[in-house]
Amino acid sequence: MEWKRLSATFGALENATLLLDKGFHLIHAPNESGKSTWCAFLRTMLYGLPTRDRRPTADKNRYAPWSGAAMEGRMDLIAKGRALTITRRTARASSPMGAFSAVYTGTAAPVEGLDGKNCGEVLTGVPREIYERSAFISQRGMVIGQDAELERRIAALITSGEEDTSYSEAADRLKKQLYKRRYNKSGQLPQLEQEIASLEAQLSRSEELQGQILSAESALPLLERQEAQITEELSQCQDEADLENRRQYEALLRQYEDAKGQTALRRQEAESLPSRSELILLKSAAGNVLVNEKTVQNAAGQLKLRQQETAAAKEKADAFPLFSGMTAEQAEAKSAEDWEELRRCTRRRRLVLTAAILCPVAAAALLLLSLLHFLPVHPAAALVPLVLLIPLIPLGSANKRRAEALLSAYGGEDGFARLSGAYRELCAQLAACRQGEEAARARLAELSESLERSRSQVLSAAQALSPTAGDLTSAAKAFDEAAAAWGRLEEAGRAEDHLRIRCETLAHALKDAPPETTSQVSPQLLRQQLSQVQLSLRETRQRLAHAQGQLQLTGSPAELREQLAEKEAAHRQLQGEYDAIALSLEALTAANTALQNRFSPELGKKSAKYFAKLTGGKYNTVLLNRELEASAETGDALPRSFWQLSQGTADQLYLAVRLAICDMLLPQEQAAPLILDDALITFDDERMAAALEVLLEIAQHRQVLLFTCQSREEAYLRQTHGGEVRFLSL
Repeated sequence: MEWKRLSATFGALENATLLLDKGFHLIHAPNESGKSTWCAFLRTMLYGLPTRDRRPTADKNRYAPWSGAAMEGRMDLIAKGRALTITRRTARASSPMGAFSAVYTGTAAPVEGLDGKNCGEVLTGVPREIYERSAFISQRGMVIGQDAELERRIAALITSGEEDTSYSEAADRLKKQLYKRRYNKSGQLPQLEQEIASLEAQLSRSEELQGQILSAESALPLLERQEAQITEELSQCQDEADLENRRQYEALLRQYEDAKGQTALRRQEAESLPSRSELILLKSAAGNVLVNEKTVQNAAGQLKLRQQETAAAKEKADAFPLFSGMTAEQAEAKSAEDWEELRRCTRRRRLVLTAAILCPVAAAALLLLSLLHFLPVHPAAALVPLVLLIPLIPLGSANKRRAEALLSAYGGEDGFARLSGAYRELCAQLAACRQGEEAARARLAELSESLERSRSQVLSAAQALSPTAGDLTSAAKAFDEAAAAWGRLEEAGRAEDHLRIRCETLAHALKDAPPETTSQVSPQLLRQQLSQVQLSLRETRQRLAHAQGQLQLTGSPAELREQLAEKEAAHRQLQGEYDAIALSLEALTAANTALQNRFSPELGKKSAKYFAKLTGGKYNTVLLNRELEASAETGDALPRSFWQLSQGTADQLYLAVRLAICDMLLPQEQAAPLILDDALITFDDERMAAALEVLLEIAQHRQVLLFTCQSREEAYLRQTHGGEVRFLSL
């Protein structure tokens, strides 16, 4: 295949064109001028633009035309001896470059069997993944990653030629199936094992509950018969303690009468006392008096604090310069008067200064006019203005001193308003402090009056109970003693009620006592036995109900055994599948190892030939594993892996591998073009020259496009192969 003409509206390219020919093309352009965009355009024209990628960095977003035009492109080429024209354009915004056309150049005849999906593979002979990992080389993508399609192609070269198998895909599928069944503690097998363990525990619990139910059901009839028998015996039994109960009844009656007398005595003591609620209020009032004493003390402290604040504010106002002892209005009036006086002094001084200037001028003018005989006066007349100046000088000095004294006193012209304002604030603070002092004094008087009134009321009530109660402590004690009298009355009443109820209960029992019987067992012992039997009966019924409920939740043993058998059968089947898959994966890995031992040397030999040319013969062996991770050796040292090489040598190694893959995988009869985007940027000048020589050899049977931002490649090629290379600039 050979490209002839390329036209693109793609990213930064706006109706851009590249004219190509056979052989080697060096396309020079600085960074940010469209080299990588042209490479992406070529890949898109061959294989289309993926539209499922919705990331912001997806090609459909990254290479949208900067001008806002629709993305489109055209490619004229020679394939299998026929001239073809391929176009891709954007018919719908959701499908950029989605409209495909392939015709024979100069005609409208479509190329049969060529469409937008298979275009790249038909023209190059390989799918997108193979082409990108072999003939599409960029400085940022020199390293070759493992790919199932690439793996299948390489395997086909050294096996039967079938390209529908891939070890990594088959191994991944087997591992997925293996991990689906067991992966550490997850998977179908661990889940089944947990379910089996849970069912076994449930079955054990269910069998235990069933045993408890059978035991309780067998014990119930016996306990019920015992309860009925003891109840029957107790109903026919005469209480032998009847006589003792009568003696207790008589003793209780005597105690009851004594309690009634005690209650009457306590009631007589409490009749003269205030009620219980009144005593509570009096006790609370006594407590409030104590609290109010603290409040009065606090109010006295607040009054003292306010007095101190008033004294401090008055001291500040009295010590204020200029306005000491004045009111705020008087201070403002004095400030205004002093300001007016300052202005008068300033005006007088200005008049004196003007006269001081004009008098000498007038004297000089009179002298000049008399000397020039313009005025018929004697020259001595010039002294008159100077004589007039003499009395003005002391006046000006006095006004100056007065003005300076005022300015000094007020601290400048702005001090008149500032000082009077500051003094007004001090007067306002003093007034506020005095107002606060009066409010504190009034509050103290009010609280003191209320305190004395409350104290008098409490002491008066206390002295009515105890004449010796002369203070709050003795008053509170009197109230407590009165409350205790009410408490003794209530206690006596409760004791009376208790004895009355006991007497009534015992009298009723004696009235309903059954006739005497000949039972050999005491009623007290029968009641104890009945209580024990009834307790056992309740516990047995509770155990039975609990076991039945738990069994209902757990399931019957028969159902659980059936479920357990199903789970164990499923586990045996899954375990058999797991063992079979593990055996298959082991066999597949062994086969892959054998296959790797076959394909790696062949690809390594081809890569080594290119690598030796690129490095000037320094490295003569290339080793590759199944994942296409490369290492190199010089022949007299251990192999050095890719990561142990310098960046330039590592790029040369993978360039050699890519060229070898091109030779092995890209069909020679189709000879798909080789594209390099700044692929030699890390090579030194010597190895760059070696790489260019290798690319020139390849260009004899395959079109080569080398995009570069450097000028050294062009300098070398013009000097050594000027007629063999086509030079282009973007």
